Parts: sequence; C-alpha cells; structure tokens
Amino acid sequence: MANPQRMCIVCRGRFEQEHLYRFVVKEGEVFPFKNLETFHVSVGRSFYLCSGCIVSGHLEKRVAHVAKLSKERAKSEREKIVKYCNANTKGVEKADG
Repeated sequence: MANPQRMCIVCRGRFEQEHLYRFVVKEGEVFPFKNLETFHVSVGRSFYLCSGCIVSGHLEKRVAHVAKLSKERAKSEREKIVKYCNANTKGVEKADG
C-alpha cells in the first residue's frame, strides 16, 4: 500500500505524510500534532507544512486562513511553528513548481 499523500498549506506541494509537519488548532492555538490522545477529543482543524515552507513569507497568512486566526494571533503562532520545526527536522525540501 502506498504512503498517504498530503498537501502543504503554503506551497500546495504534495508529499508523503511522513515527510510533513502536522499541526492541529485547538481553542485558537496551534500545536504540533502528536496523536489523538494528546487532546482527548477528535481533531477539528489540522494542517501540514513541508520543511521548505517554514521560512516562507506566506506562512503567517496561510496559517491565519487555514486555522481561522487573526493576523496578530497567526504571527505569534508562526513563531511557535518555526521553533518546533527547527527542533524537529523532516528533511524534505519544497516542491518544485
């Protein structure tokens, strides 16, 4: 069976799920997705990022849109996302195109 493909919210490139960072939005905050037991509820909104888009100038805007956050809130959440991704490298570059 082939590995599931998921789409990065910034570049819209498709990658194998294991090569992307997954985040979940809970009560207006963005958290790295670990597993369902972390939140004790079903996941509402989640999204994926490729390693090439962590430093993208569009990251903040896309997070605000996908997570339904204000621009100010997305800016602070972006900092958390970048910090997490830098500490947990995946090793897949941004898709061409």
